[in-house]
Amino acid sequence: MVNFSSCSLYFYFLLILSATIVSSCSNSENEAKDLYIEADNLVKNGEFGKAKELLTLAVEKKLDFAEGFYALGDLYYRQSNLDTAIVFLEKSIKYAPKNFDALTKLANAYNKKDRFEEAISTYKSAIKLRPDSILCYNNLAAAYVSKGELETGISTYNKVVEMLTKHNTPDYARELLPDALYNIANAYARQKNYTQALYFYKNALSIKPVFPEAYYFMGLTYYNNNDRNNAQICFESAISQKPDYQIAFHDLGVLFNQKGDSATGLNYLGLSASLSGHYSDAIKMFENSISLNSKSAEPYYNLGLTNALLGNNQQAIDNFTKVTELQPKFTDAYLNLQALYQKLGNKEKSESISKIVASLNNKTPKLQSIKNFK
Repeated sequence: MVNFSSCSLYFYFLLILSATIVSSCSNSENEAKDLYIEADNLVKNGEFGKAKELLTLAVEKKLDFAEGFYALGDLYYRQSNLDTAIVFLEKSIKYAPKNFDALTKLANAYNKKDRFEEAISTYKSAIKLRPDSILCYNNLAAAYVSKGELETGISTYNKVVEMLTKHNTPDYARELLPDALYNIANAYARQKNYTQALYFYKNALSIKPVFPEAYYFMGLTYYNNNDRNNAQICFESAISQKPDYQIAFHDLGVLFNQKGDSATGLNYLGLSASLSGHYSDAIKMFENSISLNSKSAEPYYNLGLTNALLGNNQQAIDNFTKVTELQPKFTDAYLNLQALYQKLGNKEKSESISKIVASLNNKTPKLQSIKNFK
């Protein structure tokens, strides 16, 4: 005979236990979300360390907390801790496989770690969610090129160009067009298809005239295609737009050496060395340039700047003084002399130089230099 009262009591306790479990889960989930909100506010204030602590607690309370894992992955990604970022982003996608932002960030992290196959696969997953994402296609193309699949990379970049040139493309997106053309040019240059590379560099520059990187790599393409004259023009254009373009100075120096003008070549190589912080090497190169052509003011001027940067004040004064002897109207040399005399406490010399500067007109030609000494 069944004891109905005992059976009812059993179900009663079962219901209580079930309600307790549901309540406990709900509390943990709410706590996790509260921690996530607090961490988000900390991130906005730049308090990344505390935010990471709170997010770690959040994902411990809610083991399938996709948003929490994504936020952690994003923080580690921002701090270039890519291995840890990948772990958290992968967990985020496990629980929310259609999170476009998590997919693209994970793909970017794979790409930066040279895990190109995984990057390509993840970019493709993101594109399935947003087929109109120009940036995703662009990064996918870059991954193909980095992996060495140049043809596929080029065709994908062409897809980017096609998307950017549609009549309904927003103006802010169209601004990416010269960069897309530049990327195609770089891929063709890697293929040693110099004709196509030059064609796309020129197209990029026709849209974006101030583009020192495009000028530099176009110069490198001309150089590799044995066109030294156009290479020189491109390197000089790159430097005129980006005066601290160290690699462009280096390659321009190499080019002049090969053309038989070692005095100019050594001056440019000295500039490259100085820009990269190799001051002793730079000084030797400037001195060697001067030994080959003592009438040129440029290496004296750049030698003066480098000595000034090293704190060799008297040597710098001697160098700038020589510049003024070779080019009596060169204002920057006088300005640097004035600054050095002020630094040394020589008020009389400083004031004397100041009068010379005041008398010079503003049309004085300027030499290419590392940076103005102050």
